[in-house]
Amino acid sequence: MMADLMKFDLPYIFEDRDRHGNVRLFVRLPGKTRRKIRLREKPRSEAFFAEYWEARRAPPPEAAPRIQPARHGSLRWLIESYYRSPEFADLDKTHTQRERRRQLDPLIEAHGARPARMDTKTIRDGIVDRQPARARKFLSALRHMYRWAVDAGHVTSDPTAGLRARKQKTSGFHSWTAEDRAIFEAHWPLGTKQRTAYAIARYSMARRSDICRIGRPMERAGGARIAYQQYKNRNRAPVWVEHPVVSKLREALTAWQGKGLTWLETEYGRPYSIAGLGNAFGDWAREAGLPKGRSLHGLRKSSAAQMAEAGASTKQLQAALGDTTLQQAEVYTRAADNARLADDAFGGVFGEQMDPPVRGRGSKSRKKS
Repeated sequence: MMADLMKFDLPYIFEDRDRHGNVRLFVRLPGKTRRKIRLREKPRSEAFFAEYWEARRAPPPEAAPRIQPARHGSLRWLIESYYRSPEFADLDKTHTQRERRRQLDPLIEAHGARPARMDTKTIRDGIVDRQPARARKFLSALRHMYRWAVDAGHVTSDPTAGLRARKQKTSGFHSWTAEDRAIFEAHWPLGTKQRTAYAIARYSMARRSDICRIGRPMERAGGARIAYQQYKNRNRAPVWVEHPVVSKLREALTAWQGKGLTWLETEYGRPYSIAGLGNAFGDWAREAGLPKGRSLHGLRKSSAAQMAEAGASTKQLQAALGDTTLQQAEVYTRAADNARLADDAFGGVFGEQMDPPVRGRGSKSRKKS
């Protein structure tokens, strides 16, 4: 075939064979950026020569634009330096790093050529223009970057100092009520994956990120206890949690009879991802007839509130939740204490007139009154 072509003096043509042995003809013009163009018409036909000369006249592809390096001392340079820092590398890749990039990358496009230290007014305007939840994430990303930049000597001061984002007025995740729990349990019986996930969240009070991971390797004392390192803050301030596997949880795990290393598995026999489990559980709750917003974290809140109402101390709740501070535990104990004080107050004055009478927990104060 090549002999037939060469007598017409057609340069830049070469042949190639595919894996089936079929001969293919191409035009490849000189130049590193030139691509080869396949000739599909019958050789020596009029259409073939027209296709050949069209390929010869094809313009060279546009060269890819060169990426200019960031100017030293610019905001783009600072953000890119932060991304390469050990402090950024230590952050959780799935959540924290992704969120920081989501907040900082748009600044490269909008203000990348400006000086590394942003103007405080620009940051304040960015906070005001965003919804409360997004504003807090925006300010947090900038604040962490500038604290690193000050320590590294890239800027002399932190422009986010003194700035605050307004708090969003919300009660957070919905805490499951007794009615919510009864509806879910009636729809998903013991032995189903849905009931098992519910039991793990309710009776271990683990976070969703830990429910995906905990399982047989973390069981202790013949399955009577479980000990594991929390996923949250595992790189910066790891926290170990150890607590009993209560009978209700063991009953659900025995009925489920999972065979994997983790207590929960997908249909493909693999552990759930954090987002995947959250989405699946939301679907299971809605299938049970519950309104939108019933989540695994809401079960954690519900159990914590029950512990506080049963008289658990702040320290005990902190240990059960696996928190590093008393702040969240105090929220539950404060609410429970307020309810007890209200019971005492109403019971001491109106107790015998109420139907049924209120039995306050503070018997000493009622005896005095």
